[in-house]
Amino acid sequence: MAWCYNFTEEGLISLLNKVGVHLKKLDLKHSTTYLSQVDALTATFPKLKELNLEGCKNIAKVRLLSFLSKTGCGNSLKTLNLNWSHVGEDCVTNVRAQYPNMTVKDNYVEVEGYGDEEEEEDEDEDNYY
Repeated sequence: MAWCYNFTEEGLISLLNKVGVHLKKLDLKHSTTYLSQVDALTATFPKLKELNLEGCKNIAKVRLLSFLSKTGCGNSLKTLNLNWSHVGEDCVTNVRAQYPNMTVKDNYVEVEGYGDEEEEEDEDEDNYY
């Protein structure tokens, strides 16, 4: 379902309720999901090992934590990809604290401190981002 823009939250939840118990990998990379219907999930995902939410810019911290808890996949996940998802460092910190055996990929956290020396040298110059 990576790069899918034309599905509804209701459709996603309906599909996940039907196949969630069998999923080993769920790739929602760059989709438009909000996970806003997470309360409607009835399935658990005991076999889910990889969850890719890279580029899912609409997912709020509360919804992600609720999804991991409600589906039970937080305990089975080996890899959670949050690169470019904008959930924030506090969410990543919370996920890592709650699920210490999970590898959480987040470009903002993993590259923290990279290039600090260069940034100090450029402090007097105009910075454009």
